Parts: sequence; structure tokens; C-alpha cells
Amino acid sequence: MNKRFIYTGLGIISFFILINSCIKETYDFEKLSTRASLKIGISAPVVKGSLTLGNAIESNDTLQFLDDNSIKIVFKQDSLFTFDVSEILEIPVQDVQNRSFQLGALKLADFSGGGSISLDEISTGFPPAFRAALQALDGTTSMFPAIPDLPGDSITISPFSNFVLVEFGSGTISMTITNNLPVEISLKVVILNASDNSQVGDTLIFNNVPPGGNANSQIDLAGEIVSSSLTVELVTISSPGSSVPVAINLTTDEISVSVSAFDLTIVRGQAILPEQLFLSVTDTIQFNLDNGVEITFLEINTANIDYTLESYITENVEVVITLPTSLAGADTTRFTIPLGASGTKTGQLSLDNTVNDFSTDPAQPYNSIPFEYGLSIKPSGGGMIIFNLADSVNFTYQISDIDFSYVEGYFGQHNFNIDEDSIDLGLDEIEDLISGTFTFTNPIVNINYSNSVGVPVSIDLNLTGSNSEGEIQALNADTMNFEYPTDRYNSPVTSTVSFNKDNTDIVGLIEIRPGKITYSGGATVNPLGKQGWDNFVTGESSVVAGLEVEIPFEFRANNLTLQDTLENPLKLEDSQEDEDFSVDNIESARLHLLINNGFPLEIGFNIQLYDSTTDQVLATLDVPSLFSAASVDGNGIVTEPTQDTTSIVITGDFLENLDIADKLIVAGSFNTYNNGSQPVKILTTYTLEFKIGVSTRISYEFDFGE
Repeated sequence: MNKRFIYTGLGIISFFILINSCIKETYDFEKLSTRASLKIGISAPVVKGSLTLGNAIESNDTLQFLDDNSIKIVFKQDSLFTFDVSEILEIPVQDVQNRSFQLGALKLADFSGGGSISLDEISTGFPPAFRAALQALDGTTSMFPAIPDLPGDSITISPFSNFVLVEFGSGTISMTITNNLPVEISLKVVILNASDNSQVGDTLIFNNVPPGGNANSQIDLAGEIVSSSLTVELVTISSPGSSVPVAINLTTDEISVSVSAFDLTIVRGQAILPEQLFLSVTDTIQFNLDNGVEITFLEINTANIDYTLESYITENVEVVITLPTSLAGADTTRFTIPLGASGTKTGQLSLDNTVNDFSTDPAQPYNSIPFEYGLSIKPSGGGMIIFNLADSVNFTYQISDIDFSYVEGYFGQHNFNIDEDSIDLGLDEIEDLISGTFTFTNPIVNINYSNSVGVPVSIDLNLTGSNSEGEIQALNADTMNFEYPTDRYNSPVTSTVSFNKDNTDIVGLIEIRPGKITYSGGATVNPLGKQGWDNFVTGESSVVAGLEVEIPFEFRANNLTLQDTLENPLKLEDSQEDEDFSVDNIESARLHLLINNGFPLEIGFNIQLYDSTTDQVLATLDVPSLFSAASVDGNGIVTEPTQDTTSIVITGDFLENLDIADKLIVAGSFNTYNNGSQPVKILTTYTLEFKIGVSTRISYEFDFGE
């Protein structure tokens, strides 16, 4: 309100009161002097009203009203720290693995053959006289002479078509002798390779084979070198002869031999190889992981097996790789790789979208997965091939580009740092404006977090407040142990760790009125070490934590003074002054206040009129106690308001200096209930009711003649 208007209004009010109360009709105005002087006191009500805190201020993100009508200040830093699964678990590119598979024994198809030898051919090896005697009996029915142990001739076996010359790893040759002579015989025979007359197996003995009968004997082929052309040599033949006449025919009387081989494996040579699985190997893939990580179960988004196959086998080969504890959908993970004769092949096998169980080996139920190789001959139809045991298939592979969607196991114990950062509170900006004791009694630091990492994690948080005076106060918080989900289907866990006056030095931290809060720290994964294989993470797992400094309006104040210097809004320029009526006409003013205080605060104020030109305080208005604090209960909540009547005297000297001072030094003083000895709580429902009246004394001289 304009000061000129105030002065003029007070003068007009005084004038009309004087006219109404003092002037008589009998006065002769013509006899009166034109100059007059008034001294008058006026009392009038000015204003009344009430102020409820909840209506005076508005709630926002920083200043929050709660359901119980309490108030708190909140400073937030949503990204205090964050770490994700990559800082807990990483499956690196695995080492290159080399495997070499020797050819080993190969299957060979069964083969058979036969031959025969007539009595005439057999007898060519007999003594001449004995042969001549047999020839004399040819075509007759006669007594057959006894044959002593005499050498016979050789029987050529029909050649075999599926090999040229091989060494057997296993197998059996079975020889059957059929006696088509008219008398019983006994034989000693050997099997010879026609190529070099080398003997195959041991000598075979057939005793007392009756006429028209047969006998069988076998040779173990393991280690034997056999050609496709064999002969059976009659080492000796003997017979007791006949006791009755028998028909003798040197041409048709014969001994026949049949040879059959079965259950055959060969280790080298030249042969036609049938399609066959020649090698089946059970192996394991060992995953190399750092920090003591032990994986028991792995769901893979993407991964590759980069491989090179080198074959030194002169026939087409097919390699089948099976991971028996890995599933691609509902099927066992399996790869088939065709490989040409004596060739090299490189490629990449995809493990995308597979589910892998690493826990099936009781001796090591982690970090390994069964891996089976099956190598098969796939005949090209090209005929005979040459091979031997030195022939091999070399397999080189490396697992790379592993991106997982879910992992179970134990992920080791390791640490990582939380980078230093700070939050600007700005409380030190009022440091120069405040004095006295002011303590927030229940500040709280909340660490709000969301955790989808299925691993115990502890956090050591180093949090300190500092102000412009160089004061530093640490929070001194204990290690935090974050709750974590127990399984992938109940993730994430959202929770809060709170630090308060009972477990930290938060009260002292806020008491220094910090300009900023600086924080850093470290996290420990599995702080208690291995407790089993119950860790799990998904590919998206993370811990996200935010910092919330919560300062409820619960405090103690003792002689708390807030002071500031303002421009004097009531100072008028000389050109604005009224020459007839000025502030000099007001001798004094008195404000009368009736206050019903629902706040637990005792408030006073002091106003100093300051002339910055002369650097002088010109006058002071001091009200040590405007009204007293309402009483509170043990929780610091107001039980009933207090009522006070206060008069504030504003002297003419103070009013006069309003024209001179260009600054106002305004100070407000506060004490909570019982001189700040008890904490109080401020609620939005607290109300201040007031009535204000004004009394003034005015001295005003005027001239009616002008």
C-alpha cells in the first residue's frame, strides 16, 4: 500500500472525527484563525483471518504431504547406481579344443567260397605204386585200400569280391569238409593266401569223417592277413580203407571244401567298405570360467561352434555330433556333418535357443556337458579303397558368441566399484542467513532398489555430506544386503533399505546443512561365498538403486534466526513526499494482535532500518516474542493451540527513518515448544488465527486559508 495514501487516509479520518465530535453550530467561523493544529489518537480494527498450513503451501515432488497430514522434504537421485548381469556373470569365448579320432577297426561284409578236389587229383601226391594200384581199381567195386598219412594236393577256393588284401581285427573263418569218398578219411589242412602261400591261422584237423559225411573247424582271424584268393592245402590224408567192396571212381569221388567268414573287422588293407558307424566316442565340453563360476544350467539365446574337420580317410565320412543333455525345442541337440574323402571342411554349428543341463556328471555337476561323436563310413560307390589304422579325422572347435537368456549355478564371489557421484541439496545456501540451533530429528536416507539378479549382493555405501564451510559428515551406514528373487518367476524384487537416526549418523549429516551429498562404494556378489548352486540370472537381470533423502518436518529449534537484507519497499523518493502531511505527523502507531496459535513454534522478529550510504542502522523494531508455541504431546504433535495478545509499538522515530533507510534487515526468530528442548512435528492441519487492530497518535497542522 502506498505510504502517501496511508498518511492521507489517517489525516482524513482524524479530520472527520474531529468535525463530528467537536464543532458547534454557534461557532462564528469568520472569527476563527485560518490555521489550526490537531493532536488525535485513533484506534480501529484492521484485519482478522486464519492461516492453515495446508492451504498456504502446495505439495509437490520435493515438498510432500502425507496421509497422516505430516510433511516431508524429499530429495531424489533415481540412478544412485546400477549394475547388470554382465558385471556378475560373463561366459567368454571358450578355448580352442582339438580332438583326433583314429580310424580303428572297420566292419567288412561276410564272405564265403568253396572248392573241391577229386580222388584222382589227390592221388597225384601219393607214391607211384600206390597211385597205380588206385588207378587199377578205378571204375570197379572193390576193396578200397588203406591210405597211410600221405600228402594231398591243394584246393583252390573261389575268390572273394569285397576285398583284395586285408588285416583282420576280428572275425572267424569256418571251414566245412564234405567227404564224398567211399571210405572214412582223416585230414590235416591249412589255408594259404594264393598270393604268397602264407598260411592263414592254424592247421585244421578233421578226424574220421565218414563217407558222405562232413566236418567243421574254425580259425580266429584276429591279426591275420588274408587275401581274396585262398587255397586249402591237404597236408595229410589218411583212411583205414574199406572192409567190404565199394564202388571206386577216381573222377567223381572227391573232397569238397566250403569256407565262410563272419563277424569281420579289418584294420588295414584294400577293401570295399560297407556303410557303417566305425567310431562312437563320449566326451565332455569343459567350460572355462573365471572367478570360480560354476554353471549347472544354461539357456542359450545365441552361440556358435566354429569347427574344422580334416579327414585322412579315403572314403566319404559322416560326423554326427550329439549333446545328449541339450535340447533344441523338444529334440536332443544334434548336428550331422558330411565330409568328403581325404578332405577338409570348416563351418559353424548353431546352439541358438538351446537348453543345456550341465549337472549330469555326479563327479563334476557343473561347467561340463556331455558331447558325443559318431563317425560313419558313407561309401561313395567308387570300389576298393586303401586304408589303415593311421587314418584319422581331426576335429577342431571353439564355442563363441555366447549370449544367454538364463543361467543357474554359483557365480563366484567378486567385487566391483560404484563410481563416485553427488546430489546437490543446496542446504548450505542458507548458511549465511541462519544462526542458532536447528535439528531435524528424524531424517531418513532410503535406498530404493529393484533387483532381478538371483544372487546375494551386499553393498557398502560411502555417503558423506559437505557444506561451504568445509564441514563434512559421513552417514556411517552398515553394509546393505539386498533381497533377491528366489526364482525367475518371482522377479524382480522391489524393496527399500532405510538408514535413520537409530542406525546411522544421518541427523548429524543433515545438521551441517550440506550443500551436496557425495556417494561411492562397492558391491560384493555372494558375500558369504558358496552356499550351493542356487544363483540364477537372466540375460536382462540387473540391480537398479535410487537414493532418497527424506526429511520429515520433525525438528527442534532453539533461538533459530533467519536473517536477510531487503530493499526498503516503503521508501519514497523526494518527489513523492506530501508537503502538507508527512510521516512526521504520526507520533506513534501500535499494532494490537490477538493470536490463536496452533503451531508448536514461538516466533519473534526484528526489523532494522539500514542506510547503506552511511552504513548505519537508523532504527530498530524488536519483537522478541510475537506469540508463544502451542503445547505438544510426546510425539511432538500439538495437543491444543495457545492464545496470546501482543501489542507492537511503532515509534515516530522508526516511521520517520523509513524515509531515510534504503534497506531493511529483517530477522525472524523461532523456538520450538519448551525452548527447543522437545522435537515437534509440523502438520498441514495446523492453523494460525489472528485479529489485528491499529492505534495511532497523529499531530497535524493545516491552514484553512490556503
